[in-house]
Amino acid sequence: MTYQHVAAPSPLPEAALSHDAWIAAIRGLRERLGGYEDLSGDGAGPGAEGPNARAVADAQRFLDLLPRGIGLPGIAPVSDGEVNFFWKTPRAHLDVGFYGDGNMDYYARCEELDVDDDGSEVFDGRVLPVAIAKLLNAL
Repeated sequence: MTYQHVAAPSPLPEAALSHDAWIAAIRGLRERLGGYEDLSGDGAGPGAEGPNARAVADAQRFLDLLPRGIGLPGIAPVSDGEVNFFWKTPRAHLDVGFYGDGNMDYYARCEELDVDDDGSEVFDGRVLPVAIAKLLNAL
């Protein structure tokens, strides 16, 4: 499989989704993530690479930790091997990425929290880093 444009789902507030719809939406995103392991860089140009198995596994664990009170993220593979999650709302912008190196890279902008920052946090797949949890709740 090669890279192709992946349309981001429209961010939907949790209130717009029933419990069953939320579970179905997360299941659909998990399935999409699972397909990223089969991506090759051939369709993305010279030097491109698909996400490795650990990047996909980290992304799936992150997805499982998302609080129901936020909109669904857009997700996309990036040609440098990253799996990327993104949200853009009137209140905040958040990009979170995984390369499979045990870290979560992010860019965040949120006026409410006075944040315009990028960085990296250790990600063990069991809990969200505090900074990321605060940003997710600000969406």
